[in-house]
Amino acid sequence: QHWMDPFRGDPAGALASVDPTSGRIVALYGGRDFKKSQVDLATGQGGTGFQPGSAFKMFFIVAALEKGISPATVFNAPPKITIPDRRCEGPKGPWTPRNAEQSPTKPYNMYEATAHSVNTWFAQLAVKVGPEAGVEVARKLGISNIPKRGEEGYSSWTVCSLVLGAKEVSVLDMASAFGVLANKGVRCESYSIAKVVTPDQRKPLIEHKPDCHQVVN
Repeated sequence: QHWMDPFRGDPAGALASVDPTSGRIVALYGGRDFKKSQVDLATGQGGTGFQPGSAFKMFFIVAALEKGISPATVFNAPPKITIPDRRCEGPKGPWTPRNAEQSPTKPYNMYEATAHSVNTWFAQLAVKVGPEAGVEVARKLGISNIPKRGEEGYSSWTVCSLVLGAKEVSVLDMASAFGVLANKGVRCESYSIAKVVTPDQRKPLIEHKPDCHQVVN
């Protein structure tokens, strides 16, 4: 996963590459100058990360499949839609998402909506599965900054707009979470230090053992 932030005067970028079968961090770029910024843009250390945008739709797809919602499920998806659900309301009233591009108003199934990243289709999916289901899938796949249920801040995550990536997350967490899908539902905790050995390299002082668990079917 990599991110570029186009809204900053000095473009900021981050990159994370993780081996999904072990959790080993293959490459990590957290910004130009940590000494100056005190923020690692890849891990989120010292900051809040980036808004993942449409990449977050994946967690709601998994939540839908876990609830038995078929990929053949069809929603009519216009360029703009108003969602009449109290869970989706904000300070300005009902949630009214729109598509990033002017895609035609027509029925889409899950395959088509994913291929074309149709926001108004996913807005309706978020209501059907429930925002909390998407949040809990994101947590178990590896998004580490989500507060626990009942803790302060949890309610700010269980919102419909989360399906469109409204909350900030780390690039490393997103890379690790997508790796779960590549690893057949097995999540391996990401790590950077594989081994620390004595000067003669005969005895390892620290040796990492992959920590992997099945988190989705």
